[in-house]
Amino acid sequence: MKKIGLLLGSFDPVHIAHVNIAACVLNSGLCDKVLFVVAKHNPWKKVEPAPFELRCKMVEAAIEPLGNKAEVCRFEEEFEPPVYSYIPINKALETYPEDEIILIAGSDTIEKIPHWKNFDTHIKDKVKYIEVLRGFESLIETKPIPFEIQGKAVCTYMEVTVLETQKMNASSTMVRKMVSNGMNPYPYITKEVLKIIQDNELYKNG
Repeated sequence: MKKIGLLLGSFDPVHIAHVNIAACVLNSGLCDKVLFVVAKHNPWKKVEPAPFELRCKMVEAAIEPLGNKAEVCRFEEEFEPPVYSYIPINKALETYPEDEIILIAGSDTIEKIPHWKNFDTHIKDKVKYIEVLRGFESLIETKPIPFEIQGKAVCTYMEVTVLETQKMNASSTMVRKMVSNGMNPYPYITKEVLKIIQDNELYKNG
C-alpha cells in the first residue's frame, strides 16, 4: 500500500512554495507520491483563472525535479462546475483503492475542511491529513482539529499530521501582480514556468 498525497489548488500559477511543500512531504516519508490536483473550476473564486491546460503545463514544468514521485492530476477535467473538493478526493479514492489517500493543506485550509461540502459523508473518515506549517524546523506530530457548529466548539476527531517546513514567502497572487506590473517574478517561480507565462502572455492584466 502506498501513501498518496493530494495537493489541491488552482496553481494560478504554481510557485516555489507549492513545490517546497511537495518536496518536504516526500522527504519526510509521509507520502510516497504527491498529486497536484489542478482545479478546473474553483467555485469560490470569481476571477477567471489562466486556461486549465496551461496551468497543468506549468505544474508539470515546476515539479519535474521531483521525478516520478510527483505528478499533475487532471481529475477535475471530466466534471462540470461547480467542482467541490470532495469530488476529486473521491475520484482519488476510486482510482487508488488499495492505497492510503492523504490530503495535504496549509493551516488556514485545514481549519476550513470540516466546513467543506459533504465533509461528513465523503471526506472525514476516508482520508488522512497533513497540515503544512511554514517555519524553519522539522516537526511531525498529530492533533485533533476543533471547529464550531452554531457557535459551539466541537472536535472533528481528524488526526492531523503536522509538518513544519522552510518558510517561503510566495503566493500565486503575488506572482500575478508582479507580472501585471511588468516585474520579473523569478525566483518565486521556476524559469520554465516563467517561459510559459511569457510565451502565452499570461497575467498581464492582473
